[in-house]
Amino acid sequence: MKRITLNQLINLVLFLFILSLYLFTFQMGLNQVSNGLAVVLIGLIWLEMLLLRKKIVYNAFLFVFLLFIVICMISVFYAIDPGTAVEKVKTLLLVFILMFSLVNYLDNFSKIDFAVKGLIYSGLITSIYILSTSNFVILDRFGSELGNVNAIGMMIATSTIFTLYLMFKNRNYWYLLVVLTNLAVVLLTGSRKALLFIGIAAVFMLFFSEKGNWKKKLKYLLIGIGVMLAVVYAIINVPIFYEIIGQRMINMYNLLVGIGTTEGSINKRSDMILLGWQWFKERPLFGYGIDNYRFLYGSLTGGNFQYAHNNVIELLVGTGITGAICFYLANLIVVKDLVKASQIISRKSGYSLCFSFVVVIGGYILISIGLVYYYDKYICLLLAMGSVIYRLTQAKEQV
Repeated sequence: MKRITLNQLINLVLFLFILSLYLFTFQMGLNQVSNGLAVVLIGLIWLEMLLLRKKIVYNAFLFVFLLFIVICMISVFYAIDPGTAVEKVKTLLLVFILMFSLVNYLDNFSKIDFAVKGLIYSGLITSIYILSTSNFVILDRFGSELGNVNAIGMMIATSTIFTLYLMFKNRNYWYLLVVLTNLAVVLLTGSRKALLFIGIAAVFMLFFSEKGNWKKKLKYLLIGIGVMLAVVYAIINVPIFYEIIGQRMINMYNLLVGIGTTEGSINKRSDMILLGWQWFKERPLFGYGIDNYRFLYGSLTGGNFQYAHNNVIELLVGTGITGAICFYLANLIVVKDLVKASQIISRKSGYSLCFSFVVVIGGYILISIGLVYYYDKYICLLLAMGSVIYRLTQAKEQV
């Protein structure tokens, strides 16, 4: 019997960890599964580092993210509720240790490809699970059994973008079945953010799939726009899609063009943004303490302690302009390095890999007006993966 190597064991735990982010993160009690797997993964990575005497790697992304955590730590001392701020800092420190470990483990493109495939397979498994367990008679948002349907929709949408990358890399159009399955599930989750994310990111992914070939770029761009128009037609004219997401998209459109809407969730979140902006202007430099927006909102609404549902406002109110700039600067450092990597990389598949991460991270930055993710293990996993590609590209070109 062939013995499993330490590297194979790390890959197995890495895949299980990624899968757990999709299936368990937002379920009460089961969210500890991903935390436990993260601890095991970190331990195995540093055991390998010790045994192989690898040189510890640190990059600009990690430095700026750590600076963001320091700002969050300082905010504990003036927070409205210091205990809540301390708990969020603990989460951020654990996420940082995970990212630091992954940056040191992902030292070649084969490991990056394995992690990307883990994202793709996890998204497909989650989609199949949702389709197999949902009640198609009751037209309600699918995926609620896994917890936060918006977050689940965003993760499946991300998996879809990486599936497009793998499809272009291998020229295997059977992956279209995975793309269409995931797209259907994203629609059934009723997540407007996930639908907008997958639409915008897919168009950019198709456009950047060819390096310098403008005819093919234009062709893929037109294909992407055509698919988006087909999706719009489907959510308006297919009853199951219209009931779950079509009306929600119309309500959002009506709000944006000034017609207005009676949908409570949209109006409430719009009010939460306006309130958050007013609170930010009162303490613009350092805010009221990380994760303390909820206490300002709760004091105003008679105990309804909710977070802002907007990453920008959450950070501006919690840590002021200093913390918000540091967090988004860390994101932009990864994007900048990915663009630099794409300029020196020679293989088309590597070029597409760079821009798959660019559109995903850039998409999260744009959609952050509708969700909070600064401490989310999933997006931090993507940031850590993206942050090593430029270094690997440089090393490969020098060989």
